Amino acid sequence: MRAEARLLVAEAWWHVLGEPARAIAAFEAAAGDRAGDPLTRALALGDLCTLRRQRGELGEALAATERWPGLSPALHATLARLVRRERIQAVAFGVTGLLAVVGVASVARLVVAAGRVRDVVRRLVRPLPALTSAFLAGGGALLVRADGGANPRPFLFLGLGIFLLDVVARSFRIAIGGGSPLARMAWAGVCVVGVFCAAFLAAERVEPDYLDGFGL
Repeated sequence: MRAEARLLVAEAWWHVLGEPARAIAAFEAAAGDRAGDPLTRALALGDLCTLRRQRGELGEALAATERWPGLSPALHATLARLVRRERIQAVAFGVTGLLAVVGVASVARLVVAAGRVRDVVRRLVRPLPALTSAFLAGGGALLVRADGGANPRPFLFLGLGIFLLDVVARSFRIAIGGGSPLARMAWAGVCVVGVFCAAFLAAERVEPDYLDGFGL
């Protein structure tokens, strides 16, 4: 009965008394009670992880499932995927933020040099990349709508992101005058990573369920 009593106390601290910080210790004691019923321990672990996630403590929730790995393997797998997604999200924001800064600086430099915004737009916006991005956005959106009516917005944002990345890539290349072959290769690699980051963010911010199929 000890694990059940600890679970009851934890639920009271959390839901009745409004003291979630105190509930954590009771949930951990219930989950870690090896003399307790496995179902009760698993329930305590599940509630502990839910509470941790509500507090923005995703890493602590994953650590709890790793302390008692046999209680809820499915919960551990879900939290591991969410932590992995959170880390990729941080990298994606960093890469896209860097590309955005480089793009703005490059476009500003070209505008100052040219003196006319229209001339710069003509050099940066090319019909073929624009049409390709529009086809990707529109075609993807139509396909998911036709196949079960899923959310088409990630494809729309992805098409927009690829179009903007093309503008950033071209503006930087023009602004630095082409650069050495090694520099061009490095910049191309960064832009490729940027495409993957844009695809990830388009799905993660709009329809995270799309990432499940990729194990993210």
